[in-house]
Amino acid sequence: MVNFPLLENIGREMGFTEINREYQNQFVEKDLGAKVLSVVDLVQHHPQITSMPPWDRDILMLSTLHALNTVYRSPYSGKLNYPTLDGTPKKQRKQIAQLAKNLSGRGVPDTVAYVTQDEVLAALKPLRKLGYREKDIQSAFQSPASPVSFIHIQFSS
Repeated sequence: MVNFPLLENIGREMGFTEINREYQNQFVEKDLGAKVLSVVDLVQHHPQITSMPPWDRDILMLSTLHALNTVYRSPYSGKLNYPTLDGTPKKQRKQIAQLAKNLSGRGVPDTVAYVTQDEVLAALKPLRKLGYREKDIQSAFQSPASPVSFIHIQFSS
C-alpha cells in the first residue's frame, strides 16, 4: 500500500510546486480522449461472475480477451502468460492453457489493460456470446473507481 499524501508532502519538501494525483483510468481517459475501463473491471460486470468458480472466471477472462482481440490491435508485440490456479480441474486446466496459447500477440496486452468504450462496443457481438449484456457493459463504464485502483501521480516544478 502506498501513502500518497506522504509522497505528496515529500514532493513539496523536495521543491515540486505542482503535484497531480488521479486514478489511472482517469489519466488514460484524458490522454486518449475516450472513456476506458480495465478488462478486469469489464469481467467483474458479467452477470454471472459472482456465481462462477475461479477456473470459470479464468476461462471468462481469457474468452473476453479473445472477444476484444477481434477489434483491438496493440502497437506492441507480446504474449500474455496466464498460468492456471492450483486446484483447477483437469478439463478446465486444458481449456485455460489452450485459450492462453491462442491469444493474439498483438491483442490486449494484459488483464489490467485499459480498453475504450468504442473498442468494447465494437466487440459487442462476441461479448454477447459470452453472456455479457449491453446494459452491464454500459454500467461498467459508469461505475466509480474500485476501492483498490491504480493511481497516477505526477510531480513538476
